[in-house]
Amino acid sequence: AASLLILVAGGLFFRRSHPVALVAFVAVVEVAVTLLHPWGSNVSAGLWFSLYAVAVVHTRRFSLITLAAATAPLALLYLLAAVGPMEASLVRESGRNPAEFQLLTSIAAGAAIALSNVIATGIGISVRQRREHEQEVAAWAAR
Repeated sequence: AASLLILVAGGLFFRRSHPVALVAFVAVVEVAVTLLHPWGSNVSAGLWFSLYAVAVVHTRRFSLITLAAATAPLALLYLLAAVGPMEASLVRESGRNPAEFQLLTSIAAGAAIALSNVIATGIGISVRQRREHEQEVAAWAAR
């Protein structure tokens, strides 16, 4: 899993030249990392930066479609983790119900990743709109 995250970090060097390809690559690698280590501390930071890079250079509609396409596999994976068979390491002989723990952690992880992706895309869209507005004001002032 660590080597895949290093690949994502290296791929981020291409965020300006190939942002859409980078989002596709990072989304696939994030799913692979989550499958290898579902309860790890991977927070999809590579996906944040790649979604931001797409939102800065592409239209709002394209950015939101990219956001949905990149987030859907991870959200589905965490949904399946929530309703699927329980991981053996969570089953203990205590009075607590580990099924509730698995359900809550899966929902929390999936929601946190999805919302952080929305925030990263939103920041990118905002930066793009601000830059366009500054260019329009500069063009108006030059007239």
